[in-house]
Amino acid sequence: MKGNEAQEVEAMLDVVTKKIPEIFTTLRDVIYSKEAARGLGQSAASFFKELKEGGMNEEQAFELTRDYLAALKNIGNMGNMNFQKEKKKDSGEDY
Repeated sequence: MKGNEAQEVEAMLDVVTKKIPEIFTTLRDVIYSKEAARGLGQSAASFFKELKEGGMNEEQAFELTRDYLAALKNIGNMGNMNFQKEKKKDSGEDY
C-alpha cells in the first residue's frame, strides 16, 4: 500500500473503533430502559403466543422464548463490556 492509502485505511479504522462501542452502548441503553423492558415483555409474550398458536407445545414455546430473550441479553452485555472498556480507557486503567 502506498503511504496515502495506508493513512486512509488507518483513519477509517480509527473511526470504526470509536463508533462500534458507541453502537453497543446505545443498544444497551435501549434494551435496559423502562420502556424497552415493557416492550420486551410484550414482545416476549407475543412471541410465545405466536409459537403456541403455530402449533408448538408449551415447553417448546417456552424454550424458544427463553433463547430469544437470552440472545437479546447477550447483545446488551456486549454493549456493557464495551462501555466498561471505554470507562477504563478514559480513566487510564489497564483493560
